[in-house]
Order: sequence, then structure tokens, then C-alpha cells
Amino acid sequence: MSNSALQKSEDSWYDIVRRSDGCVVFSFPSSGRHLIYRVNGMVSPVTCRRYYGLR
Repeated sequence: MSNSALQKSEDSWYDIVRRSDGCVVFSFPSSGRHLIYRVNGMVSPVTCRRYYGLR
């Protein structure tokens, strides 16, 4: 696998980062649809595939 293929793969993810210490608490691909719930400062990502039972 070439370096360019690896670079494209690494760029296609989003991270949810905890502000207090910069720790990545969750990562998800940029492709597809995602639901992000936020309640009292807590974030819960849910992919539509998992939420709707899609494969």
C-alpha cells in the first residue's frame, strides 16, 4: 500500500476530543451519516447504520 493511500484513509476520519486534556474519546469516518447527541456537555455519536440497523 502506498503512502498516498494511507494518507487519504487517515484524513477521512473525525475525532471527538475532550477539551480538558485533548484526549480523543471517539473517532468516526467522514463518509456516511452520523447523529451526534449532546446533553449537559456529554457527546454520544451514533452512526445511522447502527441506529437504523443497516449493514
